[in-house]
Amino acid sequence: DDDLAPAAEKAGNTRAKRRKAARADKRALDDLRKSAPGVKIRTAPGAAYVDDLVLVGAATKMPCVQRTLARLCDVPLRKTVDPDAAVAFGAALKAR
Repeated sequence: DDDLAPAAEKAGNTRAKRRKAARADKRALDDLRKSAPGVKIRTAPGAAYVDDLVLVGAATKMPCVQRTLARLCDVPLRKTVDPDAAVAFGAALKAR
């Protein structure tokens, strides 16, 4: 029985981590849904339409946030840009 204790404890920790992650996902989605009505996608001057959406910030790495944004915006998400790097790049541009 002692050999099973670490495995059972590890399984319990994994379940606890999943529950904690699920709660964090729910909070992020709730925040997104609250702010989403105010979100407007505008084209650049002279552009006819929006080609894709670049996600910026750590929360946009969450698959549930990406799915929700894709549904809300109906615009393809560009996943080739690192959301953290985009924040740093924007901060650097603003600081100039």
